[in-house]
Amino acid sequence: MTDYDLPTATDERAPVLVRRCLAYVAACLQRAQKDFGDTAVRAYVSLSFADTDEAPLTSHVTFCTPLPDALPYISDLESVKDAAVGEFSAEDCLPWS
Repeated sequence: MTDYDLPTATDERAPVLVRRCLAYVAACLQRAQKDFGDTAVRAYVSLSFADTDEAPLTSHVTFCTPLPDALPYISDLESVKDAAVGEFSAEDCLPWS
């Protein structure tokens, strides 16, 4: 997720970065459902500290569709220890009324 414009202090950076990621995820998943009828696609949002000298908090968003004959993107989401990771579906991003 683009984060070059965000403050470097983690306590200032984290809420803005998370909101940016979740807004992007919601827009993409809603669009996939609207345009393609795809409700199976999942979005994974991860937050972790970059492996650099400055080590800023950074984020990645990955989209994939679970397939019956393939391993999941993250096989044991609860066991991830070096990052915060969330899995989202179109159902998690229902439009606000």
